[in-house]
Amino acid sequence: GLTATPERLDDKALGYTAIAYQRSFFSLVEEGWLARPKAILPKTGMRFQLQQRMDDFADESLAELNSPSRNKLIVEHWQSNAREYGNTLVFAINRDHAKTLTALFKKLCPNVKTEFIISGENSQAERDTIVQEFRNGKIDILVNCKIFTEGLDVPDIKTIFLTRPTLSPTLYLQMVGRGTRKTHSKSHFFLVD
Repeated sequence: GLTATPERLDDKALGYTAIAYQRSFFSLVEEGWLARPKAILPKTGMRFQLQQRMDDFADESLAELNSPSRNKLIVEHWQSNAREYGNTLVFAINRDHAKTLTALFKKLCPNVKTEFIISGENSQAERDTIVQEFRNGKIDILVNCKIFTEGLDVPDIKTIFLTRPTLSPTLYLQMVGRGTRKTHSKSHFFLVD
């Protein structure tokens, strides 16, 4: 079998007993198989005390990051770089954050088509329609919560917004991986963390 993430967050077994051959993310970038991330690290000037639960931040602790000032900074940062950032996938903290960010993008960027997909709230038909519109460029910004850490293949994604911090290397690589697909006109993507 072939997988980008041999360790899964849901603890489901992939059925492999050993890794026969492995390549690192950075070797695949260096060899041109994956698009190169261009990291952008905007400073919020805010301090938060995030509590840890098991191998990641506690959900209740992450919810504190859904603040009006931080959300405004996120949207205004995208707005200031809209021409460069283009087709953007946003990883939100939780359901409320996804809805709040979507509403704020729609308010501050009315000429930009923004939608959200949230685990357990959209029907499969709604998800399929939204993903197809995002893939076809009819949606500029797609905000998601716990949906696109795996299984999404939209090569034209130009920017990944990580508004949800994580301590999990697997989750981090899954989120970053959504931007690594290459096209004839795409050799890099923006990783806004």
